[in-house]
Amino acid sequence: EPLDVVTRGVFRLDKVGADAFGLGDPVYFATATKLATSVESGNVHIGTCVKIAVAGSAAVEVRLVAF
Repeated sequence: EPLDVVTRGVFRLDKVGADAFGLGDPVYFATATKLATSVESGNVHIGTCVKIAVAGSAAVEVRLVAF
């Protein structure tokens, strides 16, 4: 069965609520929580923040990087 996969563009991803992101900050994916995070250690770099996301917000807008 066909599968469409998008690998370019900006995506709004759920994030760790306590994390804050500034414009241009790296965004990582925490496999344990399945959330975007600002913590590098033990997590996978997935992209760059394109819109400020304050602590307490639910999501971050990310431009994905190539794997």
